[in-house]
Amino acid sequence: MGSNDTAELIHSWSRGFRADELTVEDIQERFATLDASGPDLAHAIRKRIGEAQRELDSIRWGMCEAGQRAEIGRVLGELERFLADHKRT
Repeated sequence: MGSNDTAELIHSWSRGFRADELTVEDIQERFATLDASGPDLAHAIRKRIGEAQRELDSIRWGMCEAGQRAEIGRVLGELERFLADHKRT
């Protein structure tokens, strides 16, 4: 999966989450299985996706669902902006 494919996948998940088509659990499970270790992804993208995966995993525990939704929305927004900025460079 290339950089553009990964970015499109994440954008798709983000849109689905904002439209309430994907749950907190859906997003956490999808990011847990996302393999961003491929050589066709820039190091900065692999690193940022790994950070998002760890952050989403930590959000899973000890937070109510509303809090999780807000934090996941924030993480997805930051990741989308990062991917958009990286795509321009």
